[in-house]
Amino acid sequence: MAFDAPSRPPPDHTDSFTPKLVTVWREGYGLANLRADVAAGLTVAFAEKAHKRGAQVFIAGASRAVTRSLLSAGLSRRLVRYAPNVTVAHERTLRLLD
Repeated sequence: MAFDAPSRPPPDHTDSFTPKLVTVWREGYGLANLRADVAAGLTVAFAEKAHKRGAQVFIAGASRAVTRSLLSAGLSRRLVRYAPNVTVAHERTLRLLD
């Protein structure tokens, strides 16, 4: 034969049928990380929908770690406005309405 390739065992696809959540846990991705990512993803989806409809969304009083997590999830400054606390966010909202 022209193709004398060494014989290999057939591919093992058992890992393809493992539920993804089990795979995630095996890799050390804990429940707290999963919750944080889900919350960030929902916040991004909410902000995108609000942005499309012309509404302003403020994130007020978020810690640096939370802000970093939201930014890495795709919550850019184009979609939301960040404020150090609720009072500042309220003042900025009032300025937008004037």
